[in-house]
Amino acid sequence: MKKILYVAIVVLIAACGKKNDTVAPDAAAKIAGTYTVSRFALSGSGANDFDATLPRSGTINGVNVTQSGQLVITRQNESSVSLSLTVKTTGQADDTTDLGTAEVKGSDLYDGATKIGTADGTNLSIDATDNGVRVIITAKK
Repeated sequence: MKKILYVAIVVLIAACGKKNDTVAPDAAAKIAGTYTVSRFALSGSGANDFDATLPRSGTINGVNVTQSGQLVITRQNESSVSLSLTVKTTGQADDTTDLGTAEVKGSDLYDGATKIGTADGTNLSIDATDNGVRVIITAKK
């Protein structure tokens, strides 16, 4: 009878042990967040080609301004994110553009079967072409 009691106590203690309920974040959750844009470039069909390092300062219509960029990635589900780019210029309303959604596979971003960028949760790089216009964005959390 003592052996059964000892076995029952050992089983009870083992069953009450600390459990590890930590769940690793999914790929979309890992890259979701707000990124500071350091490069924004456009080129191609119908675009006014430019390649800007941000933040930058300059003059628009005789007024000194500073421009900066922010990219917000929002988790839609475990493998999909939405992207929104905001360009801020002092003295002007923020210019926000919805860049659509991307599928997340590991640290890569896809538009359908086409890889459009990479994100590791800290650094982000997008190089995509849409309707003949190439967009390059480099950013960091």
